[in-house]
Amino acid sequence: MTEISAVKSAFEEQIENLLAEFEQRKKLRDTTCSQIALEAFLLAKGKGYKLLWLKAATTLTHYYSDITSEFEKAIQYLQEVVEELDDELDAEQKSEFYRRIGLNHDYLGEPIKSKLAYDDSVRLLENKTDLSETGFLTLARSLFNESIIYGDLGLETLSKEYLRKAFEYFQKANYKPGISRCYISFGIEAYDKKENEKALELYQKAISIAEEINDTPPYCIAMANSGIVYADLAEKEKAIECSVKALERVKNQTNKHFELSIYQLSGRIYQVVKDFEKANELFTTADGIYVEMGKVVDNFELYNYWSETLNALGRHQEAYEKLQRFMKQKDDLHELNKQAELSDATLRFKYEEGKKEQDLLKKKNAEIEEYAHQLEMSNFELKQFAHVASHDMKEPLRMISNYSQLLEKSFNGQLKIDQKDYIYYINDGAKRMMNVIQSLLHLSKINSTQRKETVSLNDALDEVQHLLKPYIEEKNAIIKSALLPEISADKIHMIQLLQNLVTNGIKYNRTKQPVVEIGYSSTEKNHSIEVDDNGIGIAKEYRDKVFIIFQRLHNRNEFDGTGIGLSICKKIVDSLNGKIWIEDSPLGGTKFCFTIPK
Repeated sequence: MTEISAVKSAFEEQIENLLAEFEQRKKLRDTTCSQIALEAFLLAKGKGYKLLWLKAATTLTHYYSDITSEFEKAIQYLQEVVEELDDELDAEQKSEFYRRIGLNHDYLGEPIKSKLAYDDSVRLLENKTDLSETGFLTLARSLFNESIIYGDLGLETLSKEYLRKAFEYFQKANYKPGISRCYISFGIEAYDKKENEKALELYQKAISIAEEINDTPPYCIAMANSGIVYADLAEKEKAIECSVKALERVKNQTNKHFELSIYQLSGRIYQVVKDFEKANELFTTADGIYVEMGKVVDNFELYNYWSETLNALGRHQEAYEKLQRFMKQKDDLHELNKQAELSDATLRFKYEEGKKEQDLLKKKNAEIEEYAHQLEMSNFELKQFAHVASHDMKEPLRMISNYSQLLEKSFNGQLKIDQKDYIYYINDGAKRMMNVIQSLLHLSKINSTQRKETVSLNDALDEVQHLLKPYIEEKNAIIKSALLPEISADKIHMIQLLQNLVTNGIKYNRTKQPVVEIGYSSTEKNHSIEVDDNGIGIAKEYRDKVFIIFQRLHNRNEFDGTGIGLSICKKIVDSLNGKIWIEDSPLGGTKFCFTIPK
C-alpha cells in the first residue's frame, strides 16, 4: 500500500468511526452527538470523499430535522450537498435531497419554498421508467407532501390530483406507511364533506395498517382525527378515548412537528366536547412546542380554536390576543378563502379602537410582504439560473476530459512525447476550469447560505488544522495562534476564511519551514484578527488587486490556484460588515488583517 492510499484509508476510517460514535451517542440522547456528525461531514467534504460526505450529510440533517427540530440547519446542509455535488448525484439522490429540503421548509411553515422543493423532486423522477424502489418511494412521498401543501393553500383540485397519484404509487410499491397516510388524507376529505361514517372507516384503515407495521405517527394522527369525528357526533366517550390513545403514543416521539399536531388535534377534541379547561391545557402545550420550534406562521388554526376556548372560559382579553395572532398568521399565509367569516361580535371585538390606524398598518405590511415575496422569487430564479449555467459549463468540460483520456488509451502506448503533452494540457485545462467553476459557486452562495450562530474561532482553527494536516506536514509548516474569540457568524464560512488564509501563507512560501501566526486584539466595537506568514509577501501596489476575482500575481507553473480564494475571503468578511486588508508582516511575508463587528 502506498503512503497516499494509507493516509486516505486512515481518514476514511476516521470518518466511519465518527459516524459510528454519533449513532452511539444519539441512542444515549447525548446532545453533543451533532458535533460528531458535523465533524464527519466537514472532514469528508474537505477530503473529497463524496460517498462518505453524502452519508454524513444524511446522518446530520436527519438529526437536525427529526431530533432537535433545527430545520434551518438541515436545509443549509442539504442545499450545500445538492449545490456542490450537483454533477455527482443521480436523479434519485437529488430528488430525495429536494424532498427533504421541502419537508424542512414545511416544518418551518414556509409553504411556497416547500412547494418549490417538492416540484424539483417530482420533476426529476416523474417521467422516468427505470426507477429503483427507493426512487419510486421518493416520488410518491413528494407527491403526497405536495398534495398537503396544495390543500393548505386552498387549491383543492390539485391537492386531490396529487394525493391520488401518490396513493397509486404507494399501492404499486405496497408501501404501507404511505398507504396509511393517504387513507388519513382521504378521511379528511370525507370529513370536510360531512361524510362522517366514511371518514371513520378511512381513519380505521389507516389505524389498522399503522398498528400492523408499528408506525406511530399515522396511528396517532388517524386516532386523533377519529376523535374529532366522534366529538362532532356527540359521542364524547369515544372522542376522549381516541385523544387519550393518541397522546399516550406521542409521548416518546422526538419529532416536534408531529407532537404539535397531536396536541392541537386533541385540544380540538376537548373543545368540541366542551371540556374547555382540558382544551386550554392542550392548546397551551401545543403553543409551547410551536414556540420551541421557532415557527412564525402556519399554525393559525391553533390560535383560532384557542381563542374560542378562552372566550368560552370567560377569559376575553386572552381570547382577543389569540384572535389577533390568528388573524396575523392567516393574513401572512394568504388563506382568507379557507376560513369562515368572523361573526359580527368578533368583528366588533377585532376592530374596536384605532381601526383606521390598524387598516393603514395592515395595508403597508401587505405591500412590504408582497415586495419581499417578489424579491425572494427573483433571488430564487437567479440561484436556479446559476445552477443551470454551472451544470451546462461543467458538462462539456467533463466530455473533453473523458474523451481525451479515451483518445490516449486508444493509441495503446503509441503516442509521441509531444502528443502526450498535448493531451496533458487538454486535461489540465479542463481540470483548472472545473475548479474555477466550483470556486465561483462557492463565491456566489456566501450571502444566500449564511446561517449565523455563536462560533468559536479556536474550534474553527482546530478544524482547519485537522483538514490541512497532510499538507502542513508535507510542507513542514508551523501554525501558531493566540486565543481567539467567539463571534456570531456562519461556522462553515469561518472555517473557509481561516483555511484560505492559512493555506495562502503556506503555499506562497519558498522557505524550508513556512510559519503562520494568528494574532487577536479587540476594541469596543470590533474583533481584530491578524494572520502573519514568512512567505514571499505582496507588494503594496498589488494589495487591493489580489482581492479582485481572477487576479493572480504569479505564473500557474510556479503556484497553482484559481485566483478566487482571496475574493471568497473578502466576501465572507464583507457579509459580516467587516473589513479585510494587507500589511507588511514582521515575519517577512504578508500580514492579512480583518475586523468583525461585535
